[in-house]
Amino acid sequence: MTHSTDAEILVDLRACSERPQDSAQWIELWERLHARLVGPFPTGESAAVQLKPYGLVRVQPMMHGTLTLARDALVSVHSVLEPPAALFRCRVCTQQGKTDLGSLWCPFCGPASEARICAAHAVFLDGCLRRDGSLRVTCDRHRPRCLCGCDQPAAFYCSECGTPSCEDQRSATATQRHRSLCSACYEKKYPACSFDVACRLLGVLRCEYIDRVTAKRCVKRICPEHAWRWQIYGDREPGLVHCQDHRDPSRWDNADAIYQLVAGTALRNSRLRNRNLREHWINLPNLQTVGWIFRQIRSEVRYPLTAFDAWFARLHQDLVRSQIRGRLHPQMLRLLQCNEAQRPRDLRADERDQKAGEELCDELRAILRSTRWASASATQIRLVDYRPANPKRAAVLVVRDLPRDAFEQLLSARNIYARRTGHEVRIIAEKRRLADGNDG
Repeated sequence: MTHSTDAEILVDLRACSERPQDSAQWIELWERLHARLVGPFPTGESAAVQLKPYGLVRVQPMMHGTLTLARDALVSVHSVLEPPAALFRCRVCTQQGKTDLGSLWCPFCGPASEARICAAHAVFLDGCLRRDGSLRVTCDRHRPRCLCGCDQPAAFYCSECGTPSCEDQRSATATQRHRSLCSACYEKKYPACSFDVACRLLGVLRCEYIDRVTAKRCVKRICPEHAWRWQIYGDREPGLVHCQDHRDPSRWDNADAIYQLVAGTALRNSRLRNRNLREHWINLPNLQTVGWIFRQIRSEVRYPLTAFDAWFARLHQDLVRSQIRGRLHPQMLRLLQCNEAQRPRDLRADERDQKAGEELCDELRAILRSTRWASASATQIRLVDYRPANPKRAAVLVVRDLPRDAFEQLLSARNIYARRTGHEVRIIAEKRRLADGNDG
């Protein structure tokens, strides 16, 4: 079927560099285009016509069969395809004579019409995607500068703090997985062990020493391999962590040792409270345990429990009167108030234990007098400490100045365990009970 008149065509101007702006230019474009389209061309195939100054114009017949277009034929333009008009144009492309879409905008360029930029002229740094899914995009004129003081162009945004940083701020020890962290955040999140620069382990533990004057905690981090623990909680809780500068409690005075015991316990409880683990709240050790702790750091000195009671009371008064209100002071006061009612009971129990210990010393002296040893040797024995039996351990008697031959005789006894430490001898009855607990 052949049509000679009344054709319908589609005009495609999307490949044109310019487009008609008014009716006169549209009429002029069609006259020139109609003159180039006279003649037959198959339906379904488009004809490309190069027209200056518009560029390439494509024409697509809308009829079936072969179309023969006469010079005087009446042509109906079915539709015109034009390139989309950019509502927001890129500022840089506009200055270069282009009309690219400005789909992005720089927040530092002032008015929104001047802030629009295309993807080709936008600055995308590593880490520009925020956690909420939005992008941190700027133009090249407002490219972020490093905030470390070097004023170099930023190369990435820190994924932890969001600070723009240069390449020099990437941690030298960071792996590829953590290259998005600045050096400050990397050291904070993955601290190095302060014990030795050669240690490659992470300082996952922080020293729990609290300065008594400033009420501030030691800032040093240390790995588990080089950490020293002050074991003051027995087997129910790991001991307080100390770094290499605070790992020797024997150098502390008595007031500082009591302060560290209370402050360290308050620090542990503050961490448990932050984790909603109040059921694991740690109380201060009783006076008997405090006496055992001091015997470990003051091997040559034996303090009565009344001295520890006085030191705890003095610390309570110092905290109430102190002008320095540290973060741990309220919790330390709460611990001391809870311990205040327990200390008189500990003193009465210690008085009973020491009385029972003196009776056992008298029995030991009587045994020595009944043997071949002289009574003078028996009178030298002095009571140091006595701890009665409990479900976890046997009774422990600690005496001083026991003669050597008497000590050897105790070692040969069937149900007696004895151990000498300097001038002191620790005696434990019933060897079979030692498996139920420690000897201290």
